[in-house]
Amino acid sequence: MLTVKDACGILNDHHIGCSEQMLRRWLRQGRLIGTRSENRKEGWKICLRDLHQFMESQQWEGTVYEEGIDDKTKIKRLLEEIQELKLQIQELEMKNDELLNKLGIPPF
Repeated sequence: MLTVKDACGILNDHHIGCSEQMLRRWLRQGRLIGTRSENRKEGWKICLRDLHQFMESQQWEGTVYEEGIDDKTKIKRLLEEIQELKLQIQELEMKNDELLNKLGIPPF
């Protein structure tokens, strides 16, 4: 079992930014499963397995693969991702042209 401080450290190590206060809020909201001790001094205890499940859900939040989202939201997110990829392609093509120009290689 992990303390709030330990769990927060693990989340931050895995690039899920949070503070101890935010982690306690997630515990109170039920987003993260934990056990609250009768002794306030001991605080919350979090099972490592539950923390891993939470990390997995956070990884997909805001993406097409987020659990519980409807098809309309999935389509909207996919279209946004396509738009972002098109912009990245344009930027890469411009960089490629610049590099070819610097090397004196004619465009194809």
